Amino acid sequence: MTLADFSDRLKHARTALDEGRLRDTETDARAVLNAEPNNSDALFLLGAVALRTGQAEMASQLLMQSVNANTRNFDAYLNLGLAFRVMQHKQDSLNAFQRAQSLKPSSDEANFCLGLAIIETGDLANAQKFLERAVKIAPNNAAARSALAGLLVRRGDTEGSLKHFRKGAVLRPDDADAQVNYAMALQSQADHHGAVPHFRRTLALKPDAGDAALGLAISLSALGQTEEAEALFRTFLAARPDFPLALFNLGQLLKGQRRLDEAVVQLRAAAAATKNDPRMVQGLAEALVMAGKADEAIALLKVPVDPKAELAAHIGIVQLRMGRFDEAGVTLERVLARNPAHVAAMVALSGIASRPLKPEIEQRMKTLADDKKTPTRDRVRLMRALARLLDSRGDYANAFVRASAAGDLRASEVLNDAAEHREAADRTIQMFTAKFLQEHAALGSDSPLPVFVTGMPRSGAALVDRVIGAHPKGFGAGELDDLSQIVHRLPALTQDTRPFPVWVGDADPAAVHRLAAELVARRQALAPKAERVSDKGAHHMLLGFMHLLFPRAAILHVHRDPMDACLSAMFNDVGANRSYAVGLRWIGNRWREYERMMAHWRGLVPMFEVNYEDLVQDFPGNAAKAVAYTGLPWDPACLNMQTVPTAITSTTVWRLRQPVDATRVGWAKNYDKWLGPLKGALEGK
Repeated sequence: MTLADFSDRLKHARTALDEGRLRDTETDARAVLNAEPNNSDALFLLGAVALRTGQAEMASQLLMQSVNANTRNFDAYLNLGLAFRVMQHKQDSLNAFQRAQSLKPSSDEANFCLGLAIIETGDLANAQKFLERAVKIAPNNAAARSALAGLLVRRGDTEGSLKHFRKGAVLRPDDADAQVNYAMALQSQADHHGAVPHFRRTLALKPDAGDAALGLAISLSALGQTEEAEALFRTFLAARPDFPLALFNLGQLLKGQRRLDEAVVQLRAAAAATKNDPRMVQGLAEALVMAGKADEAIALLKVPVDPKAELAAHIGIVQLRMGRFDEAGVTLERVLARNPAHVAAMVALSGIASRPLKPEIEQRMKTLADDKKTPTRDRVRLMRALARLLDSRGDYANAFVRASAAGDLRASEVLNDAAEHREAADRTIQMFTAKFLQEHAALGSDSPLPVFVTGMPRSGAALVDRVIGAHPKGFGAGELDDLSQIVHRLPALTQDTRPFPVWVGDADPAAVHRLAAELVARRQALAPKAERVSDKGAHHMLLGFMHLLFPRAAILHVHRDPMDACLSAMFNDVGANRSYAVGLRWIGNRWREYERMMAHWRGLVPMFEVNYEDLVQDFPGNAAKAVAYTGLPWDPACLNMQTVPTAITSTTVWRLRQPVDATRVGWAKNYDKWLGPLKGALEGK
C-alpha cells in the first residue's frame, strides 16, 4: 500500500467515523494496520470504534498503543481520556485529558473534557478556568455551557450560571435537558414566571420527564396556580409516592390554602421519607402551629438531630408566636450558646421586651449586620432588629441610620415596580365602576362568613383581626392569600393572559362561584363553629373583586397616619414580596397610590372604616363598632384579644400580646428631622 493509499484509507475512515459508519471505519483502519501494524492513526480509529460500541477496556488498550506509537496524537489522547472515564479510572482519565489539552490548547472539546475531569478532583476554581476557555473558543458548545453553568451554581455564582443556562436553552431549543436546566436555574432565582414555559417545553419534548413535571408544579404553586400545581403533584406522587420534595411542596401548597389536616398528612410523609430532615420537620411544625397544635409542634421539633440548631431556634420562635415569652427567651439563648451567629434566633430574642438583650448578643448582631459577607437578607433582618432596639431606648438618630441602611440593602435586591403598580391601579379604577359592579352582582357566593380586613402594612389590621378572633363566634385567621390565589386561578382556567382585572368581566360564572365556595369551605374548616372568619391579608387593590365574589362579606378598612405607618414599614419586615418597603420615598409613593385606590372604593364598595389612632384611643367603643359591622353581637371577650391563643407571626408579636394603648400614636415625630423625603413623596414632590 502506497503512502497515498494510506492517506486515502485513513481519510475515508475518519469520515466514516464522523458519520457514524463504524463498520466502514473499522474496515479501513484494519487495512492500514495489516500493512503497518503500529500506525498510530489506524489504532486510534479502531479504539474510537471500540469506545462507541461500548467496549471501553478494548478501546483503552488500542488507544494506549496509538499514543505509544505517536506521543503527539491529540485525538488518541482525547478518546483515551473518554475511555478511562467510562471505566472510572479518574486519575488516568485526567492525565489523558491534560495531555490532549496541552497538545491542542485551542480545542474546545479538550478544555471541556479536562474541566469535567478536574471537577471530580474538587478543584472547582481550576475546573472553571478550562470550562470558560472551552466556551470562549466555541460559544455554541451547549454541553460546555451547561457544565460551566452547573459548576457556577456550586460556586455560588447564580447570576453567571443563569447566563450560561439561558444560552444553552437558546442553542438547543429541542433538547429537553437544556430546557429543564434553564427552567430550574430560573426557579432557583424565584423567577417562576420565566421558568414555567421552559418546564412546559421540556414536557412537550419529553412527556415522562418527572423532574420537569415536579419543577412545573413547584413554580405554578408559587404563582398561585394551585389547581394545576396540585394535580401535577398528585400525578407525580402516584408514580413515586415517597418522593420527599413532592410530598413537601404539596404539603406547603395545602398549608397555604389552610387545608391543614391534608397538609399535615403530606408533610408528615415528607419528614418520614427523609428521616426527619430539618427542613421537612420545620414545615410540618409550622402546619401544626397553624392548626392550633403548638405543643405537638414543639415536641416534634425536639426529635431530629439538629447540628445547626435550626429546629431548636424554631422551637423558640413557636413559643414566641404563642406568647410564651419566658420559655422562648430561654430556648433562644440556648440556641445562641450552641450557634452564636444564628440570625433568626438573635432577631427573635431581640423582640422580647421583657428580657433585656445581653450585650454580647447585641454586639454580635452589629458585627454580622455590618459584615458584607453576611447574606443580604440576613443583614436586612439584623439591621431592622437593631433599629427597633435603638428606637425602644430613645436613640432615634442611630435607629434611623440602621433602618435606612436596611432599606438601601433591600433596594439593591428588588426592582422598583412603581410604574407597574400604577398601571395596575389605573386598570382597576377603569374596570370597577358602579355599573360594572351592578352588572356582575350575582357572580360569587352569598356567604357572610368571610371578613376582610384591609389597609396598608403597619396600620393596625392585625389588631382588628385579633379583636374578631377573640369573639366566641369569630376566628382571626391572620394573613391569608386564598383570595389572591383566585385571582391567579381564574384566568389560568381559560388560559386568559390579560392582566388583572381586565379578564374579570369575561370570567366563567360557574368557575367563579366554585372557587368562591371553595374559599368559604376552607375558611370554615379553620374554625368549624365560627360564624365569621377574619383575614387581615386582604389587599386594597382587590376590594372591588372581593365585593363581587362575596357581596355579604364584611370589609373593614384600617387607616393610620401615613407618617407613622410608612416609617414603621421601613423599621419592620413586612414581607419579601413587598418591594415598596425599601426606602421612605418609595414607601411614600406607594402610599399615595393606596390613597388613590381607597378614594375610588369609597361609596362604591360597602365597608367599615376606622383610624388606628381612634381605635387605640377609644378601644372599647371602636372595637364594638367593628364587631357590629361583621354582624356579630358584642362580647366583652373582644377587649382581651391579647389572650387569644392562636399564633402571631407579626414582628410586633410582643405588642399584640399586651393590652391596647396609644403609645405609638405620633411616634414618627421622633424622627421628624429625617423625614423630608417621605413628606415630599406623600405630597407628590
